[in-house]
Amino acid sequence: MADFWSVVDAIGSFGGMVLGGVAGIVAYRLYKVESERDRQAELLRLEQAHERARHQASRIGYWYDTDERCLNVFNASSLPIYGIRVVLRQDSTRLAELAPPFNQRVVAMPPGKLVEWPVPHFDDMQPQREPMGECVLLFTDSGNSVWERTLDGSLKAFAGTGRTSGELTTLDRTY
Repeated sequence: MADFWSVVDAIGSFGGMVLGGVAGIVAYRLYKVESERDRQAELLRLEQAHERARHQASRIGYWYDTDERCLNVFNASSLPIYGIRVVLRQDSTRLAELAPPFNQRVVAMPPGKLVEWPVPHFDDMQPQREPMGECVLLFTDSGNSVWERTLDGSLKAFAGTGRTSGELTTLDRTY
């Protein structure tokens, strides 16, 4: 009779081991599903944060008025923007300030405000002509992100540094 109980004990141990293995596999699969769900939620959160950050910047208008011969910046967002300036993009890595008296900076611009930069010789600074480059608007939004808008309407986050200092390290002074 002792052999019978030994066999039952062995079968019970083996069954417990199999059930433990199945539980481990189920737990691993559940971990993978939850990890993927967490990853997707994080991507969605980052995408929404990017859209919120871009929302204000996308509401800043920038154009050249040929009748008035000036560059215009309009803040159509509901929040102010800061550190507004127009610079020349000489190549993909270098920016240069406009020569005086056109190198004005606007410290802060409230919502609904239009700022005009008189540039009487702007036709000589067209993006197609070398070596002047392209006129670019730089500004800081209320989230302290620096943005770059070109006259063709494109908008991108500025890759330079020095967000709060007002001085961008990629900005070279040329007169």
